[in-house]
Parts: sequence; structure tokens; C-alpha cells
Amino acid sequence: MNILLKGYLDRNFGDDIMLRIVAHQLGHHTFYICERKKELLLPFKDVPNVKDADNYPNIQFDACLRVTGSGFLIRSKMGILDTIFRLIRMKRSHKNSSNPGLAVINCNIGPFVNGFAEWVTKLELKRYEYISTRDQFSKRKLNNMFPTKSFRAYPDIVFSIPDEWLPPLTGENCLGISVYRQLFESNLECYKALAQIADQYIETTQNKVLLFAFDMESENDLASAFTIETLCKHKESIEIIAHNDDGDHIIRHFARCGKILGVRCHSSILAMRMGIPFVPIIYSNKTEHIFDDIGYNFNRFYWNQLDVKELVQAIDGATPFYVDKNIFELAKNHTRYFEEYIGSKGVHSKSNRK
Repeated sequence: MNILLKGYLDRNFGDDIMLRIVAHQLGHHTFYICERKKELLLPFKDVPNVKDADNYPNIQFDACLRVTGSGFLIRSKMGILDTIFRLIRMKRSHKNSSNPGLAVINCNIGPFVNGFAEWVTKLELKRYEYISTRDQFSKRKLNNMFPTKSFRAYPDIVFSIPDEWLPPLTGENCLGISVYRQLFESNLECYKALAQIADQYIETTQNKVLLFAFDMESENDLASAFTIETLCKHKESIEIIAHNDDGDHIIRHFARCGKILGVRCHSSILAMRMGIPFVPIIYSNKTEHIFDDIGYNFNRFYWNQLDVKELVQAIDGATPFYVDKNIFELAKNHTRYFEEYIGSKGVHSKSNRK
């Protein structure tokens, strides 16, 4: 089938790896991405069944699949406008589709800045014929919004990352810190705290600290990483690891880590998937809901409330959180039931379409 693939394109490790996993699990379909900024397609240049839609101007799509995590939250008035514009674009973007069934998988719902923001989001969600969420809280939210419709909830799709994509741990016992930059806010105190934690780890263990920049574009974790490095006393023992490819670069360097201090949600999920002890710093409810569903019962820390002493103690005592392997299998259901959905619509492959 020819499937129009949509996602959050920002050279973001989590979102790029989600799209890559979908293409892998649905390898017998061909996916097309419409994106004006061609550099954002670089993570998929070696994925054989992902194409630049602009190179196929006459293509007709059998379905439209959006793969997103935090795709349905609005924290500001500008976010309301963005959602309204996206609704307008949705109507225009499928005019060349003969049967553009709309589906979205792996999403979470909320939070919303006000009731109007939630109403606008509800208008957007109404357009999707199939929705799967990555947490039970979001599923309940959808059930309240649309009592007559049914929805599915499965663990985040990154839990289903293939085993062969994950290298063995190297035993270098670096500390990995996935950094984060809260947009439109002052992050300096958080950066200072992370720099202190990095310095203490280096002084105590004589091992390196790796600053992981999961986002390379608008959210720009590189700015965070370089600022934290500047604040560190032991710069010679700091490495900045950027998401500069299809995700393998981040994963390979995660394998060097004996502990992870995870701010980005998918850094914690990747640590769990690789069996690396981690300490989470939470900046969004989405991480809380994911942790609640899988029974994560260790300490949780929060952005803008960082206590260096407590975090150092937590890192020192961190042990792996071994997720039930059933979680890895359940996470594949996002794509399995998407296929069931398009099959129920009577959509058949039209590989002769050009």
C-alpha cells in the first residue's frame, strides 16, 4: 500500500525512531513523507520503504498514518493557532488521495492551556478514524470526549525497537545525561544542577559524562548540551552526543553508559529497553502516565525542582528496571492494529500506482 506518513519532524531522536520502527514493522508497505525542509528527511534516507513524496507528484495514497507522541497538547494561545492551521492543512493535503483513511498511533492527549484549547483539539481528533494511545490516561480522555467510539492503548512504540538495533553494553560506565531545553523559559538553574552532577560523577568515578542532544532543530538540545559543558569544571571528560543520523549514533553511545539521567522521555524508555540503570527527570505528565502503566515504582524527579544531592544519591543507587518482555510485544500492537484497521476499510495494495 501507499501510505502518507506524518510525524513530528524536528531531527528528534524519539520521533524519528518511532517513524523508523513503523517503517520496519510495516516493511511490506511504502511510506511517503511530505516535507518542505529536506534536511528533516535525512534520518530516513537509508530506509528503503520511506520516500520523499515530492518525488512522486502523481502518487495516490491508500491511507494516511500519523505517528506522534505529544501531538495533541496545547500549552499556549499560539498552540491553539497552530492546531487550527493544522486542521486547515489536513483538509487540503488529502485532495490527491482516493481513499485517505486517517489514523494516528502512539499519541498522548493533553495537557491543555484552557477549555477552548481542548475543544479545538477535539475537532482535530474527530477527523481520525483510528486512534491508538501510548497510555491508559489518554485512552480514558478520548473515551470521555467520544463516548460512542472505541480506542486502543498500548505501551510506547519505542519499547518495540528491534533487538538487532541494540548493541551490547561496552562496560565503559559513562554517565549519560539526556539534556533538555524548556522553550521560552529560563533553564540556567537546571543547567547548573546538571553540570554539578556531571562534575561529581567525573570526580567520583574518573569516568566520562555523555551529554545526549536528542533534538537537533527547533527544540535544539545542542544549545543545552553546550551550555552545560561550559558550566562544567571537567570539560575534558565531557562528550556531546547529537542525534545526527537515523538514531544509531544515540543508541551506540547509550551502550557506553553504566547509568542514565533521563530527561527526555525516550531516554528513559531506551534505558529500560537496553537494561541500563536510569534516574528519570520528568518535565511532562506524558512520562508520568507511561511510568504508571508499566508499574515503574522508583523515585521520580522533576524539572525545575532539581536537588543535586538527591539526584547524585539516586544515580549512585540506580539499578535496572526490567520491564516485562510482554510490554515489548504489546508495543507492536500500534502497527498491528493499524493494519487491521486499513484492512477493515477494504483497502488493497495498488503497487502499480505511480
